[in-house]
Amino acid sequence: MGKLQNDVWEELGSGARPNWYLDPLVARAKREEHLRLIERWSPPVHPARVLKTDLFEEAFGEDQLLFGLFEDSVVYGIDLAFSTVRSATDSASKSSPANCFFGVADLRAL
Repeated sequence: MGKLQNDVWEELGSGARPNWYLDPLVARAKREEHLRLIERWSPPVHPARVLKTDLFEEAFGEDQLLFGLFEDSVVYGIDLAFSTVRSATDSASKSSPANCFFGVADLRAL
């Protein structure tokens, strides 16, 4: 992404929860279905570490996946926008997952 697109993501993440983002009922249904798929596709052994490379759901939606996903795992989340990471961190502190760690990074430049 060029600087212009980075600015767009920063601006989007700086505001309150976008009013156009998923209806709470749809978001919860989306989350439940994704969790069922992850459970079905995951091996019986839980991973020691999990990485999610987009934190928009954790920052703004009720379709968050990281919080409570693998409770015995250390969970890492990265996003391009500092503002989105900050919002995800705030959401995580409200639901108290001690195993979640967040950072700002461009996945293509790690």
